[in-house]
Amino acid sequence: MELAGLASREFSRGASTLLASRDASSTANNFALNAQDAQTRGALQAGNTDAATSDSRAATSAMDAQSEGTQELMDNFLQMMLAQIKNQDPTNPMDNNQLASQMAQMHVALGVEKLNNTVLGMGGMVNSVQAVNLSNWVGRTVLIVGKPSVSFEGQTAYGFELPSGADEVRVTFTDEQGKTYTQDYKDVKPGAYKLDIRKAQTTPPIDAASLNDEKSKQYDVSIEAKNKDESRPTVNALKAAKVENVFFSNGSAKLALGLDGAIYLKDVILVE
Repeated sequence: MELAGLASREFSRGASTLLASRDASSTANNFALNAQDAQTRGALQAGNTDAATSDSRAATSAMDAQSEGTQELMDNFLQMMLAQIKNQDPTNPMDNNQLASQMAQMHVALGVEKLNNTVLGMGGMVNSVQAVNLSNWVGRTVLIVGKPSVSFEGQTAYGFELPSGADEVRVTFTDEQGKTYTQDYKDVKPGAYKLDIRKAQTTPPIDAASLNDEKSKQYDVSIEAKNKDESRPTVNALKAAKVENVFFSNGSAKLALGLDGAIYLKDVILVE
């Protein structure tokens, strides 16, 4: 009787310990992922994708070790339960409902812990794969919403995004002396369009060949859309920017564009 009572008390205490261990393990996993996020960001800033992959493996190994510790604790509880059953008083056996409740409590705790480790592990692997893929963006040019400035030598790309169709889209180039050049596009369908000043057919013409030493002259680009009924559809001017670095912020990937700041992937309209 005394041994059975002691085993019962120790078993209940062990079940509570397992639940507490689950919360502690979850906290440790969160710290592991946060550390991985910081290490991945540092590796990407250094251009070292192998280091990012290595950090992901280290974080995954740490979570595997924590999962093994939880399983070991569960095995100890099962041994304690068997000792409780073995040493119970035959004339006053343990209540089946109490036994079932304790077993269910342990299985729920273990199941939640395994699910938590699985989800966290998958999150770490997704971040690692995304980090490696994003490293390929470094050095590429993207088009984002903004006010473009172009020249025949230097940044030549610009564009516009039209959420709905328009009867006419007018692109206006303004040089450093305030002179303007325009190009009109008729019956433009919805979508995003990448353009190049070297292929522009403006009125009056911009003759790049006659610019000689002034090919580096900058042109500010403005864009407007209108319909025959004089309504003004929304149109967004697109500027080109070069990706200098990639990093993670609050679990989301961002692109560093130098003087243009940092943007999320969803803000990229077109990629060259």
